[in-house]
Amino acid sequence: MTKKRITKEELLKIEKAAVREERKDQGALDGRFREKVEKSKKTYTRKTKHKKKEPKGSLSDRRMIARDR
Repeated sequence: MTKKRITKEELLKIEKAAVREERKDQGALDGRFREKVEKSKKTYTRKTKHKKKEPKGSLSDRRMIARDR
Protein backbone atom coordinates (compact mmCIF):
# COMPACT_ATOMS: atom_id res chain seq x y z
CA MET A 1 0.00 0.00 0.00
CA THR A 2 1.42 3.39 -0.95
CA LYS A 3 1.36 6.38 1.36
CA LYS A 4 -0.77 9.32 0.32
CA ARG A 5 1.27 12.50 -0.02
CA ILE A 6 -0.06 15.71 1.49
CA THR A 7 -0.27 18.45 -1.14
CA LYS A 8 0.55 22.09 -0.45
CA GLU A 9 -3.14 22.98 -0.60
CA GLU A 10 -4.04 20.40 2.03
CA LEU A 11 -1.13 21.55 4.20
CA LEU A 12 -2.32 25.17 4.00
CA LYS A 13 -5.86 24.13 4.90
CA ILE A 14 -4.60 22.21 7.94
CA GLU A 15 -2.43 25.16 9.00
CA LYS A 16 -5.28 27.70 8.60
CA ALA A 17 -7.63 25.44 10.58
CA ALA A 18 -5.09 25.18 13.40
CA VAL A 19 -4.62 28.95 13.50
CA ARG A 20 -8.39 29.48 13.50
CA GLU A 21 -8.86 27.04 16.38
CA GLU A 22 -6.12 28.82 18.31
CA ARG A 23 -7.83 32.19 17.75
CA LYS A 24 -11.19 30.74 18.80
CA ASP A 25 -9.66 29.53 22.06
CA GLN A 26 -8.26 33.01 22.68
CA GLY A 27 -11.72 34.50 22.13
CA ALA A 28 -10.79 36.48 19.02
CA LEU A 29 -13.71 35.11 17.01
CA ASP A 30 -16.51 35.62 19.52
CA GLY A 31 -18.02 38.57 17.67
CA ARG A 32 -16.05 41.39 19.28
CA PHE A 33 -13.57 41.67 16.44
CA ARG A 34 -14.10 42.08 12.72
CA GLU A 35 -13.09 38.97 10.83
CA LYS A 36 -10.86 39.64 7.87
CA VAL A 37 -9.67 37.65 4.92
CA GLU A 38 -5.91 37.49 4.65
CA LYS A 39 -4.79 38.63 1.21
CA SER A 40 -2.93 36.14 -0.91
CA LYS A 41 0.69 37.17 -1.24
CA LYS A 42 0.87 35.41 -4.59
CA THR A 43 -1.20 38.01 -6.41
CA TYR A 44 0.46 41.07 -7.94
CA THR A 45 -1.12 44.49 -7.70
CA ARG A 46 0.21 47.17 -9.99
CA LYS A 47 0.74 50.60 -8.46
CA THR A 48 -0.84 53.56 -10.22
CA LYS A 49 1.70 55.69 -12.06
CA HIS A 50 -0.25 58.94 -12.03
CA LYS A 51 -3.18 60.02 -9.94
CA LYS A 52 -6.15 61.20 -11.95
CA LYS A 53 -6.16 64.97 -12.24
CA GLU A 54 -9.40 66.92 -12.28
CA PRO A 55 -10.42 68.33 -15.64
CA LYS A 56 -9.67 72.02 -16.22
CA GLY A 57 -13.28 73.20 -16.08
CA SER A 58 -14.12 71.34 -12.90
CA LEU A 59 -16.15 72.79 -10.07
CA SER A 60 -13.16 73.22 -7.72
CA ASP A 61 -11.33 75.32 -10.37
CA ARG A 62 -14.36 77.60 -10.71
CA ARG A 63 -14.49 78.06 -6.94
CA MET A 64 -10.82 79.03 -6.84
CA ILE A 65 -11.31 81.62 -9.62
CA ALA A 66 -14.45 83.04 -7.97
CA ARG A 67 -12.67 83.29 -4.61
CA ASP A 68 -9.73 85.21 -6.11
CA ARG A 69 -11.99 87.89 -7.60
